[in-house]
Amino acid sequence: VDITAPRVEVPETLDALFDVYINSGHAPKSKLNGGYRSIWGKWCQRETRFGQTRCDQLTRTAIHQHLKAITNNGHENLNAARRVRDILCALIDRLSIDYGIETTPPATLQKIFGSTKAFERMNKKREVSLDVDQLRTLWGILMSDRTRPAYLAMRWLICTCTRKSETVDARFDELVGDEWVIPAERTKTKQNELRVPICPMMRDVINDLAALERTRGFMFGIAANTLNHCCTGWREAIGVDFTVHDTRRTATTLTTQAGLLDAFEADLMLNHTPANTAILRNYNPDAFVPRVTAAIAVWQRYLEEVIS
Repeated sequence: VDITAPRVEVPETLDALFDVYINSGHAPKSKLNGGYRSIWGKWCQRETRFGQTRCDQLTRTAIHQHLKAITNNGHENLNAARRVRDILCALIDRLSIDYGIETTPPATLQKIFGSTKAFERMNKKREVSLDVDQLRTLWGILMSDRTRPAYLAMRWLICTCTRKSETVDARFDELVGDEWVIPAERTKTKQNELRVPICPMMRDVINDLAALERTRGFMFGIAANTLNHCCTGWREAIGVDFTVHDTRRTATTLTTQAGLLDAFEADLMLNHTPANTAILRNYNPDAFVPRVTAAIAVWQRYLEEVIS
C-alpha cells in the first residue's frame, strides 16, 4: 500500500457524488443531455431533497422509500422511478469502486411494487394508436371545453406531433411568424431546432389562449403530469387504453396507412434521429429540418380533413 498516495475525498452528499459522476466520464453520454441531469434535478433536488442524503448514510431501505414516494406506491411516475433507480445504482457502483463505501443496490421495481396497472402499462410494449373515429371523439372532447389549458395543450400536441415536454413547456416567444420554433435544447435529440408550421387548428388554440388572457411566457402553464391525469378520463370516454405519447403513433399510423408518408418520412415527422446518418448528424445537423417541417404539415392537413 502506498501510504504517500493522496487521500481521495468522499463527496459528502448524493448531489455532490452525482456531480462527480456526471463530470468524470463514467456516465453514458447518451444519458447526459436532457436525461440523467433533468431526472436527478427534478426527482432528487426539486420535487424531493433526496440528493442531500449523506453518502455514508445511504441505505437500501432509504432508496426504496424514495422510489415509493416518487410513484405514490407504484401507481404513477414509474418511468421516472426506473431512471432514478438506474442513476442510484450507478452512484452505488462509484461509491464502492472509488471510495470503498459499500451499499446494497435497490431491488427491482417489480419486486418493490409488485403488479400495478401503472407498472403493467410501463412494461407493456406500446402498439396503441387511435383510428379515425376515436381521434374524432377525442378531438370532440377537447373542443368541449376551450377554457381548460390542459385541453388546449392536448389539441396543440396532436396538431404538432411533438413530445409532451415540448408542448407543456411551449412559450409564446417561440411563435415566430408562421412557425413554432422549438430551440434545440428543448428537443429530445438536442441536435437542431424543430420548426413546426402553425396550422389553422393551432391558430384556434392561440386564439383560445388569448381569450384566457394568456399572451406571454409559458403558453399553457400546466405541470408535466397534468396531461397524464386528464388522459385517464379521455380513455374512459373513448374506450381505448391510450397514453398521451400514443397520439404520436396515431399520427404516423394514419398518415402511412393513407399513403401520405413513407416510414422514413413518418419517423422524421416525430423528430426521431435518423439511423445510419452519422455524417449528416455531425457535419450537416440541419439537413433534416425542412423535411421534418414538411412531414408535420402533411399530418396537419390530414388531421384538419378528418376532423372537419
